[in-house]
Amino acid sequence: MLLHWDPGRNHLVATRDQDGRPSPRSGLDSSVVVATLGGYATEDDLHLEGICPCPVDQEQVLATAAALESTFEAMYPINDPSRRIAGIAIGRYPEDGYDGYRADSLGNPWPSLTIGFAAYCYKLVERYLRLERAVVTATNLPFFQRLPLEDARFRPGEELLLGDPRFDEVVDALRRKGDAFLGRVHRHINPGGSLSEQMNRFTGHQQGAPDLSMNYAAHVLAAGMSGHLPVSSRERYRRASPRARAAPPR
Repeated sequence: MLLHWDPGRNHLVATRDQDGRPSPRSGLDSSVVVATLGGYATEDDLHLEGICPCPVDQEQVLATAAALESTFEAMYPINDPSRRIAGIAIGRYPEDGYDGYRADSLGNPWPSLTIGFAAYCYKLVERYLRLERAVVTATNLPFFQRLPLEDARFRPGEELLLGDPRFDEVVDALRRKGDAFLGRVHRHINPGGSLSEQMNRFTGHQQGAPDLSMNYAAHVLAAGMSGHLPVSSRERYRRASPRARAAPPR
């Protein structure tokens, strides 16, 4: 995976050395983040550490997620912060010219990818709670800075441990952020409840392939993940092992 890392742009490049020619694309691509959702069969498979090529909390994946969010927030008018609508609508890649009908147009956000980013947030919650820590680095700092936090501040090199109020705030912020991604899709759903391939970047109206089944499959997955999360990280701490309770974080 690190062969795809571009330290100058601080994100993973989805494709490199294609046909031996420089790619006209930046390589910033939502598929990199969505691919991590299948990194472990379950969050109990932590013994696979080191085998999975891109776990959800890999610092380069976190940095890429932050780069995608900031790029699409600036690119799509429906994401304009002045509209005060929670949740960023996520597209495929910045250079996308497929609008659902023709390939020489303007690409749009996709419901399935926006839902995928919700699932990514929920899986990060599961992962951090299983590991009982979150590590902040210079590489992934932009991701933590984009979380809807109230008071927490971070420095590269810090390890946030279960029981630390900042760990609690990160976990709770990730849960809210996942909910905001789902809420964004709900806001643009068709009156009859159907979802198409894309959401128009200007209006949010559904367009492209109608009634796309992968949207519904993604929503079932994300909603199920959200429903199984602990009520709070504090609840998870109370259920932690006696050793963890006896040795509060430094």
